[in-house]
Amino acid sequence: MCVLVTVDPDHLLRRILTDLDLEHVVAEAIKGLRRNGIRVAVLSNSWGAGPYDPYQPYDLATRFDVVVLSHEVGLRKPEPAIFELTADRLGVDPSRCVFVDDVAHYLEPARQLGMGTVHAVDPETTVKELTRLFNAQPDC
Repeated sequence: MCVLVTVDPDHLLRRILTDLDLEHVVAEAIKGLRRNGIRVAVLSNSWGAGPYDPYQPYDLATRFDVVVLSHEVGLRKPEPAIFELTADRLGVDPSRCVFVDDVAHYLEPARQLGMGTVHAVDPETTVKELTRLFNAQPDC
């Protein structure tokens, strides 16, 4: 049996992402890391920014030191080059970077470049691991 479901395509991406919000525990940790002098980047595989820019509500340019979106650079995770590009834009050797992602498959290429990795499966655990790795202040 086959069931055909039709979906109105108008503003589909906006409707899909309408309830998406920042993980506030992680956002606060990022602020703490930056206060401690640690440069932070966001690296995202994206669907593009038009006609709807899903990144616009998050003000990434002020929350992060570097923003690397796949549609802007023509590379995607897990391609090693996108990790290298992000580290280069941070001005940090990959061996001094920690890559955090909720997709385990994306961690291996970062690890092969010498980056530390954190599999983000739970916000509190992720923050604890970042705090440990960066020996950050407790407010992080």
